[in-house]
Amino acid sequence: MKYVRDKADELGASFKDFLMAYFQGMTKTPPDSFDVTGDDFEIIEPAAETRSMNDVLEQHINDYEVR
Repeated sequence: MKYVRDKADELGASFKDFLMAYFQGMTKTPPDSFDVTGDDFEIIEPAAETRSMNDVLEQHINDYEVR
C-alpha cells in the first residue's frame, strides 16, 4: 500500500480515488515499477521451531495493534 500511496502523492491525487482506479481487479493492475525483494519478507517461524503453526501465527498477530 505504501507504493500506491507514494504514487498517489506524486500525482497529488486522493489516495482512495487513486487506489480504486489503480486496482481494477486482482489480475488487472497496470504495469509499474513495483519490485519485491527478499528484504520484503519476514520469517515468522525459525526452521528449528517446534510449536504448532497456529501458535506461531497467534504470537505474530498479537504483535500488531488491532484497530
